Amino acid sequence: MREFSFPTPPNEAERLVAAESYHILDTPAEAVFDHITELAAQICRTPMAVVSVLDARRQWFKSHLGLADEETPREIAFCNYTILGSEVFVVPDAAADSRFCHNPLVCAGPKIRFYAGAPLITADGFALGTIAVLDIIPRQLDETQKSSLALLAKIVTSELDRRRKMAQSWEALRALVHASPLAIYAIDRLGNVTIWNESAEEMFGWTAAEVIGQPLPTVLPDRQAEFQWMIGRTTEGEHFRVEIVCRKQDGSHIPVSVSTAPMRAASGQIVGSMAIVEDLTERREAEERLRQAQKMEAVGQLAGGVAHDFNNQLMVIRGYSELLMQQHAGDPKARSQLEQILKAADQAGALNNQLLAFSRRQILQLKVLDLNQVIQDLAKTLGRLIGGDVNLQVQPSSKPALVKADLGQLQQVIFNLAMNARDAMPNGGQFSLVLSHENIDANAARHHGCSPGEYVSLTAIDTGAGIDPAILPHIFEPFFTTKEVGKGTGLGLATVYGVVQQSGGAIEVESQITQGATFRVYFPSVISKSISARPSTVGQLPRGTETIMLVEDERPLAIMEYEFLKGLGYTVLLAHDGGQAVKLLETLAKPVDLLVADMVMPNMTGAELARSMRLRQPHLKVILVSGYTEHGPSARTAIPNDMDYIQKPYTLSVLVKKVREVLDAPSWEKPSQTGT
Repeated sequence: MREFSFPTPPNEAERLVAAESYHILDTPAEAVFDHITELAAQICRTPMAVVSVLDARRQWFKSHLGLADEETPREIAFCNYTILGSEVFVVPDAAADSRFCHNPLVCAGPKIRFYAGAPLITADGFALGTIAVLDIIPRQLDETQKSSLALLAKIVTSELDRRRKMAQSWEALRALVHASPLAIYAIDRLGNVTIWNESAEEMFGWTAAEVIGQPLPTVLPDRQAEFQWMIGRTTEGEHFRVEIVCRKQDGSHIPVSVSTAPMRAASGQIVGSMAIVEDLTERREAEERLRQAQKMEAVGQLAGGVAHDFNNQLMVIRGYSELLMQQHAGDPKARSQLEQILKAADQAGALNNQLLAFSRRQILQLKVLDLNQVIQDLAKTLGRLIGGDVNLQVQPSSKPALVKADLGQLQQVIFNLAMNARDAMPNGGQFSLVLSHENIDANAARHHGCSPGEYVSLTAIDTGAGIDPAILPHIFEPFFTTKEVGKGTGLGLATVYGVVQQSGGAIEVESQITQGATFRVYFPSVISKSISARPSTVGQLPRGTETIMLVEDERPLAIMEYEFLKGLGYTVLLAHDGGQAVKLLETLAKPVDLLVADMVMPNMTGAELARSMRLRQPHLKVILVSGYTEHGPSARTAIPNDMDYIQKPYTLSVLVKKVREVLDAPSWEKPSQTGT
């Protein structure tokens, strides 16, 4: 074929990019464009009409009437001249026009003699192509026909612009769908997948290539009927939000929340449905942790209340036993029997302390302690506790493991973990205590239920029988035990849990059947290097002649303490509540030297009573007695600095020594703290 030269617009490179951006080249025929070409031919009374787009090498027809070809080479296209301007370009007789007389379209079939085209100019000023009418005979267009052809060109361009905007919106939507952190998929009316974003791939395991065009693979076999029902309802225009269980590629199940909505075509017809899926695994775990925490708190409140009342009864039993031992010091048989009563009371007191630790209702003797020293001091005792057939390994931290905690509680945690390990290794094994330091970030803190920061980690590892996964979620529950009746209280690990929670720490456990268990206990680390000294031993029972007001609402306990203190030479005034104490004070001729009052009493607390009495005696010395308080670990901070306290259960000897210590201290000096 003879080579022809053709003119190009000055912005040809940009025009070609614009033409490509409309994504119309080589698309199927569409009725809307066919109608426009038919209308153009009717208005201009020609047998042929086209809507064409020019790329770098060809003139391609989106719609063509009266022409068999779907495209022609670019160099012979009449449109090359039309796109140079903005007006309708007319060739009355191509055979007489030097630009076209040798054109194959003129010389051979279809032997075009007449051409008139209007450029398709976009809003950006680029001429994509033309709408043109053609004839095999020479002719002209009147002004009305030219105006109509120009108007049809604008209609075609508007339609192309609308489609491009829709395509851009769709691309933006597609990018949004695929970038969504939530899984998004769409299915057609038959349930076959049409959209599957990256989050769906990550959540369920199937790639888009594996599921597009296939039935939705996440539906469980026994839920197919329900799924088909949902498709039917959605295709009728309904929206759904349901929480269901879906299947993953690896066969595992996952709880999800699915929100569905019908998908509509441009015509408004429902062609399928779209779903947004949220993984509920973390939410379900958080809800379960909350339920567990609420259950533990409720049981803890019950346990704390029982322990408080039980403390008072134990003190009566132990106190009178001590008094009887003094009275029967020369009777070996009676003394032996009383020692057994005291031993049983001590064991009951230890059990009660576990209840208090679990319920987090103790007032703590907080001191800066080095856990390295604590576990080394306990090593010999632990060795005897777990038995010779269990190999004990203690691995301190390479640097001081400083925590602010109650020494008794720390020892309780270690003993309970050791006893739990011993019971898991009836035939012997190895038990290891490892100390280290760990930084817990925000994500890990949410998982552990504690605050982010530096922690000392105490890891207890045994090589025992392991823990059944079915019971693993229950091991910290109070009174839960797998041991035989009479072999365990079910408070060991519950106590550990309570102590750790009260200390602001966290605990986690890993275990498999026959693979042993690993408990990791995290205590907040402190920087202070001032480590508290061990408490000094106590001396003989002191006596005195001062006046003491004793206020205790538990009458048997109050009477016992009254008799004991009175027997040591003190003048004791007894009241059973705050109101009675205030009235008694008003009748006294001389001041009271010391107030000993229970912190928790009806109508008036011990602290409130002390403040009331100090209105008359500003320098009154005060000892507040506590078994537990509603404030838990913060209770000690609620006690005024100029008042002392003693924690139940205590022995009578501890009580009288505390009384003497406070009485002997200057009124402006805070005596040292004494626990039980």
